[in-house]
Amino acid sequence: MERTRYWIWPLLLALLLPLLLGALPPQPPQAPPLPNETGGTGSPAIALLAPTDNAYLKENDVLFTFNVSVGSLERCTLLLAKSGTEHALRNFTDFSALPLSWSERNLADGSYAWSVSCTKTGSGSIESGSRSFTIDTAKPVLVAAATARQGGFLGLNGSHYLPGTVQANLSNGSAVVDQWTVDVLDDGTFAASEPVGYWLPPGEYAVTTSQEGYADAKRSQTFTLEALIAGMTTDSDVYFPGETVTITLDGFRAYSSVRLTVEKPGAGTYEKILSTDRDGSSSFAYALTGTRPTGSYALFAQDTQYGTLNATASFSLQQQDSTDDDWDKDGVKNAVDNCPVKANPDQKDTDGDGHGDACDATPNGGSSGIADYDKDGVADSVDNCPTVPNPDQADTDGDGIGDACDTHDDSNTTSPPNLPGVQSPAPTGGFPLLLVVILAVLLLVLGTAGYLVYDGKLVLTDLGGSLRALFQPEAKPPGTDASFSGPDMQEELRHFVFSERSRGYDDLTIRNALIQRGWGEKEVDALFERIYAE
Repeated sequence: MERTRYWIWPLLLALLLPLLLGALPPQPPQAPPLPNETGGTGSPAIALLAPTDNAYLKENDVLFTFNVSVGSLERCTLLLAKSGTEHALRNFTDFSALPLSWSERNLADGSYAWSVSCTKTGSGSIESGSRSFTIDTAKPVLVAAATARQGGFLGLNGSHYLPGTVQANLSNGSAVVDQWTVDVLDDGTFAASEPVGYWLPPGEYAVTTSQEGYADAKRSQTFTLEALIAGMTTDSDVYFPGETVTITLDGFRAYSSVRLTVEKPGAGTYEKILSTDRDGSSSFAYALTGTRPTGSYALFAQDTQYGTLNATASFSLQQQDSTDDDWDKDGVKNAVDNCPVKANPDQKDTDGDGHGDACDATPNGGSSGIADYDKDGVADSVDNCPTVPNPDQADTDGDGIGDACDTHDDSNTTSPPNLPGVQSPAPTGGFPLLLVVILAVLLLVLGTAGYLVYDGKLVLTDLGGSLRALFQPEAKPPGTDASFSGPDMQEELRHFVFSERSRGYDDLTIRNALIQRGWGEKEVDALFERIYAE
């Protein structure tokens, strides 16, 4: 029995290893070396990390960061060049903590190139390539919309601010009536659309920006706040039985609700609650079907929470003359006219639904009366951009999302990878994953049971470490102090982390790689905590 303990595991591994390898995803390729930065082995000797091709404001800290992957270095010099003149910015002689970095502020306006030169004991110098960046001392610029409406949105655009957030204040004279924060991008720009309160009276206002620690960010722009006036229209004044009335609302509260009341001739009413969009607009198709009475119809719309916002409109429903064979006088007889009560001599029917465009509420798709949120003539049920007008329905990459609202172009094959220098691995079929999982579970259960019989040791909080202990019974189970102690072991892992960082991998990827190599999650997290604390 004791002999079985040692030959059964290699046999099981020999059987399962090809299957497990077939199911594993391919490893990412090594980061390609930068031009003019390789040593004799082809690996990057000096890797310039940042900055690269960025624009900085004069008040910004420009953080220079680079890495070296060769030993026996005496000194590295950070070189900065402008207009052909190069000077040393900083010398480095301590290489115990990588990558190396230096921060510089208040560089003069213009374009710069930076590089690193290192001297190696007994081997002369090693030169890196160069990277470029610019310093822009232009003052911040704030542009606000010339006009805004009560309850609407005030458009703001800015440039040459510091990355972070900007405080925006809305004032009427000397009194601040509202304030908010705006996010600034890394390039110092922002574009925001901020709501304006319904309670603000019409008049002249100013919006002012400020940013902590940046005196030049104080900018002001005036605009006119217009009164919010609701409106309601119909697409015609006269209708005939069977037609549809398109009722359009505007000037109501944004993202709110409006109660629409239709008063029929003689007696009877019809009510409908409509939702408004960000512009305070909405629309509704009222079908004149069935036994609708002829005569004048009165329409009344009122905001459900802002009672002073209301609008009225009207239309009339008339009976066609049964002796007239061309009611709309477009030269096409009623019997074959696809819009018998609205003139359309061309009989155009874009969506081929039998209703001419002239009287089709959704001429580009869908049936009459179906909601069309963006009012582009394509019904929401078939619109590939239901909230952005795109009557052409263009979809270049064929992903079912129209170009007008598609934020990801699948046809772009030059998008940057997830990690610098590392392309995402292509999926592979491999061995059926379910069978691999079943075999792995079987191996784990049988192995654990056998191990308990012989040694009675099992670390339930780290099954990976316990399984590793099955094949190394002389090793102490992971998770204990002994498995992660000693300066040599810690220094080896530190070297691994910084080496992988220099290749362009982030800490999360490095952490996962360590765990895949057999280290426990708690041990790896403790390692990074010590590195961050240094």
